[in-house]
Amino acid sequence: MKHLLQVMLAACGIGLALPAAAEPLAIRVGWVVYTSSSVPISLEKKDLLKHYGRSYTIEPQNLRSTAATIAALASGELNVSTLSYSTIAFAIQNGGLKDLRIVTDVL
Repeated sequence: MKHLLQVMLAACGIGLALPAAAEPLAIRVGWVVYTSSSVPISLEKKDLLKHYGRSYTIEPQNLRSTAATIAALASGELNVSTLSYSTIAFAIQNGGLKDLRIVTDVL
């Protein structure tokens, strides 16, 4: 009887966890200048973004400066953001972003 109860509880736990896994991942992306960032431009043509809305969504956030971007990254309010090459050192040294990663370089 105890074993049957454990199996039923495990099945209920799996059943409750499955709908939560179906939610698309919300990626919070920050940008400062409209013309120098591909984020707002790419959101105009969402049909070009593979799996958009199914496995992920993008929440764009316009910030006033790169200093605000560094603060948002450090506090966890953003997942991805555009930074100029000159602010990467400030983000690591002053913002405490020791795990900062460069995903792409755009010229």
